[in-house]
Amino acid sequence: PPPYVAAFTAACADVAADARKARSNLAQLETLVRGASIFSDPAEKIAHLVHAASDRLGRAAAALANARRRHLDAHRPRAGKEGPLAYKHCAAIEAALAADLDKISRDLRARARDELREFGAARRPVLCRHARPVPTYPPLPTSF
Repeated sequence: PPPYVAAFTAACADVAADARKARSNLAQLETLVRGASIFSDPAEKIAHLVHAASDRLGRAAAALANARRRHLDAHRPRAGKEGPLAYKHCAAIEAALAADLDKISRDLRARARDELREFGAARRPVLCRHARPVPTYPPLPTSF
């Protein structure tokens, strides 16, 4: 295979490792929120995991874009011309990794939003006990 294939594959292995670690952060986040209670307030740990996963995904996406720029763009076939099989293989790997990073990012945003909402909803009744109920008034008469 051409020399750029080995360099690109090594860069993609690093990106895949970052994606695995981000998925691990998401799993820890889910476990932490499910096990949360009023007596154990993991809000700081949740924020740390969300930030760590987000930061890791950003670095992985930047590394993938850099690998594409350094190794694939120089060997991109001209318009209307079919590229070699090694280039097609590398482009397919890049597309699959980019789709995986995008999916993890969407999952992170959705899980963080949903789990923080659930965590806040579980805390609200205990923390807001002192709040008075909103009074309800009978409807106003239509004729005086």
